[in-house]
Amino acid sequence: MGWVSTFLSKAVLAGFVLGFAIGIVIDQLDALLGVAAGGSSYAEELWNTIEAIPDTSLATLAVGAGSLGLLLVMRRFAPRWPRMLLVVVLAIAVSTALDLADHGVAVTGDVPTGLFSLGLPDIDGGHAGALLVGALSIVFVGYSESLAAARAMARKHRYEIDVDQELIAQGFACGAAGLVGGFATDGSLSKTSVADAAGQRTQVASLINAVLILLTMLVLAGLFEELPGATLAAVVVDAMLGLITFAEWRRYYTVNRPDWLFFMGAGLGILFFGIIQGILIGVVLSLLLLIWRSSRTSIRELRRDPAQGTFHVASRHGDLVELPGILVVRVDGPLFFADADRFRARVRELIAAHPGTHRVVIDADAIHLTDTDGADIIAEVAEALAAQEVGLAFVAVHPPVLALWERAGVFDVVDRADVHETLAAAVAAEHFVRSG
Repeated sequence: MGWVSTFLSKAVLAGFVLGFAIGIVIDQLDALLGVAAGGSSYAEELWNTIEAIPDTSLATLAVGAGSLGLLLVMRRFAPRWPRMLLVVVLAIAVSTALDLADHGVAVTGDVPTGLFSLGLPDIDGGHAGALLVGALSIVFVGYSESLAAARAMARKHRYEIDVDQELIAQGFACGAAGLVGGFATDGSLSKTSVADAAGQRTQVASLINAVLILLTMLVLAGLFEELPGATLAAVVVDAMLGLITFAEWRRYYTVNRPDWLFFMGAGLGILFFGIIQGILIGVVLSLLLLIWRSSRTSIRELRRDPAQGTFHVASRHGDLVELPGILVVRVDGPLFFADADRFRARVRELIAAHPGTHRVVIDADAIHLTDTDGADIIAEVAEALAAQEVGLAFVAVHPPVLALWERAGVFDVVDRADVHETLAAAVAAEHFVRSG
């Protein structure tokens, strides 16, 4: 199922990363300010946070701003230091010494300890349908975020990823989480950025993290009880700042406006409608453009080079000659439902521009994709040409396309002998027929 990733273009993923990074920063603002704010989208959450500013806890703001300021200073002047670990340790020490919880600063509080238990979840058959729909949504969003994070890191550190392997790994992780009563997991942009900023480079670091989490569950959980939530929010914001860049926005706007629309659609969709909606907007825009581009297949007239005997696009060369009574046409792409009518209209247009045409030869070497609509339009064109006493021949038809045309009944209208291997053979056959 890794092929699903092909529907998430680089522009869509770039918009996803930017929109999601900005959204995560918005999501942390209430923790930095010590206010209660929420919403069904990041935009609504931002608005609610702005409205709640008068209720800001000054103590929480001081902790959050101090933590974020220290992180940014170390990012600038001591980038190799483990700044997030240092800030977390310092925040715990200050929180414990000054008893920040009594001053209105939210802290982690009691962290449950102990080992997990293994077992299959007890699922009521009546809820299986609803669970399946929710699971598919989680898979789609989780895989999209995982792929976005993986590609962002691969691009940054110049290595390749295997999208199938990413999906397999995510599946095993989610399955294992289900057996221990854990949450569904994915590759998190925020956690990936935190890990990258901390110097993580290989999977060994993740194994070390797992061991530390296990130790925390057993004996270290108490150390985090006094950790201010504002400091955690500052750590996440600091990590996200590395992902918030408008260089891609400028690049797509300059290079290709449709890609820019995908970028903006995914990013704004996430901010204003939600994660699933933002991804779907980007994917739908990509598919619509794919269909639109496929429906604009070029259908060009070819003429012969008298010196070489080869055929080239007539509009590009001025020294080519037109074969008397023979119109040679090349289809430069697929012939399916989206561009079938355009093919018929273009052939009519070319014949009208060449009075006296008695034979149309179509170079089909670039037709790698066709469908029943494409086959039917071929039959219709052949019948219309026959009514005008104009023959129709084909060149370099690929075997799968030929087999589909045969099943669709194209050769009930077109003579099977009019399918040739080369343009030279098709033209020679026509001259032989007419001279005979």
